[in-house]
Amino acid sequence: MTLKNIILNVFWEDVKESILKYFPDEKKSIVGFVDVFHVLRFLPSKISPVRICIEVTMDETDHYAVHVYGKNGSKTPHHSDQCWHLDYVDWEEILGMVIDPETKQKFSDADIVALCLWEITFYGYDQESIQQKYQELKKMNDQIRDMSPEALSTFVESLDIIREPEENPPGEDPR
Repeated sequence: MTLKNIILNVFWEDVKESILKYFPDEKKSIVGFVDVFHVLRFLPSKISPVRICIEVTMDETDHYAVHVYGKNGSKTPHHSDQCWHLDYVDWEEILGMVIDPETKQKFSDADIVALCLWEITFYGYDQESIQQKYQELKKMNDQIRDMSPEALSTFVESLDIIREPEENPPGEDPR
């Protein structure tokens, strides 16, 4: 079953309830999620060899740690499964992805849709702004890759200066 099939067979109210169960602080963002939910219902899907996998654990502060990713069976050089984040993938392709059987067993359809919505809207609530963010990050990555070791060291030191640990501790979701 693809994500598109599931989206067509769930009610928004159930998805909203799941979003708030996993991410209670996202109440202020519900309008963005509902807009994307309705956009996805009408977008066509593209067949994809990637399947959607979801893992949810509790962190040390009793908050959900959510991992939504794509996998197609290919292996890394160390023989582990190759995985991809879905936050920059075209939504039509994501809609055509099959839900991993283990994920389908562990989560309700509303939970699957809610967790996928959260993943794909991490950088915005429309594909244009998400792709713009992707291009900005790609450009920054290219600039960093081309830096001399001295310039890279200076750059990393500058990040330590501007980081505000109280606002964004390492590993904390910046949303």
